[in-house]
Amino acid sequence: MPADNLTSKVLTLLFTDLEGSTALKAKKGDDTASALIAEHRDHINRLAKDYAGRIIDWAGDGCFLTFERPSAAVRFSLNLVQIHQKEGFVTREIVGKVIHEDAFAKNSLKNWIDAGNESPFAFTLRLYKEDQKLKGMVGVDATNFFMPALTGLPAIPIKLDSFFIDRTEVTNKEYQEFIDSGGYKNPEFWEHEFKQNGSIIKWEDAMKLFVDQTGHQGPSTWELGAYPE
Repeated sequence: MPADNLTSKVLTLLFTDLEGSTALKAKKGDDTASALIAEHRDHINRLAKDYAGRIIDWAGDGCFLTFERPSAAVRFSLNLVQIHQKEGFVTREIVGKVIHEDAFAKNSLKNWIDAGNESPFAFTLRLYKEDQKLKGMVGVDATNFFMPALTGLPAIPIKLDSFFIDRTEVTNKEYQEFIDSGGYKNPEFWEHEFKQNGSIIKWEDAMKLFVDQTGHQGPSTWELGAYPE
């Protein structure tokens, strides 16, 4: 087809991924993982028809789809989330982007990415078991972080493993509950070693240092083991 006859329009590209499916395969075996992936594909095929989505390609348990309207992609995603939530999974994060159909006019998605173009994933839907998720926290994927260095020196690359982080800061009320429940008396809550003047000290000795202005255990700005009102 002559290039002059090609048309262009904005599409929403969506990519789904089952987080942890590789680990599940190693832990539970091929049959369990294959059944999960097959069920996931059935959901996608059905929902793609419901919301006029076009399946571009499959990559293992992942699927590339396009939608002519962002709202259709969002409804597709939310329905897929609801289905998997009933099966004991929850989502991590959902982010959005749109691309031009030019990416598929003459080249496959793989060629589009291999040519150096930015990966055009419109949505990343990652799932993990509910019992892997801590209340009030969100999952952060593993990544490479470049720590700023001194002026004139290159940034220091640091590999960060996936982790959970609180959605909000700990409140004084929540920390009071930690103290009242024996947080300063249970070493299981304190996994890192303590140092004083460059030397490692015992956990019991470290706890004696964590006191408020009146000598009670708690933050240094508190009084009588409580936040001063």
